[in-house]
Amino acid sequence: ELPNPLLTYQLYDKFADCMGAMTEDERMVKVHDVVQQLPPPHYRTLEFLMKHLSRLATHSTETNMHIKNLAIVWAPNLLRSKEIESVGLSGTDAFKEVRIQSVVVEFLLSNVDILFSDSFTSVGKSNAGRCSLTRPKSFVVSSLSTRLLSLEEAQARTQAAAHLLCSEQAALLALQGHADAFHGKFHTVLDLPAD
Repeated sequence: ELPNPLLTYQLYDKFADCMGAMTEDERMVKVHDVVQQLPPPHYRTLEFLMKHLSRLATHSTETNMHIKNLAIVWAPNLLRSKEIESVGLSGTDAFKEVRIQSVVVEFLLSNVDILFSDSFTSVGKSNAGRCSLTRPKSFVVSSLSTRLLSLEEAQARTQAAAHLLCSEQAALLALQGHADAFHGKFHTVLDLPAD
């Protein structure tokens, strides 16, 4: 349960608008521009997931999970509107909502190589030329020891760090000594009145 879906609540309307009446080239440019607005972790995760699902679709003869089926299954998890969720649609309105979601995801899956290509440019500098958006990258650690943590491991690390911080704070409070020993280590050092 992500607090914000992968394609984000904030970009829902922009993604939905991309599916309006326009040429395929215009749609490609608009969807690319919206994808570029995703936060870096969302972008990287979406890129990985879409490439994976696209590869999975190549085995549709064995799995019957072609792009359209994958889009129908994944769309409600990737693209949602907070406003629409709060209203609780039913009947034909709910069907229209699922249709918009699946069309967006189907388009992403069908065009994954273009949309996540470093060479595709979609923002025009002028009528004469095009320029590309530089995708913001977040820091990625690459080493042999890099691996995903389980929820339990992440919680244990957080608890250990919190325990260490509490221990350090308790040790500092228990220190007896002159305030000069702490200058340069802390922003503000308060002298306590002598008893």
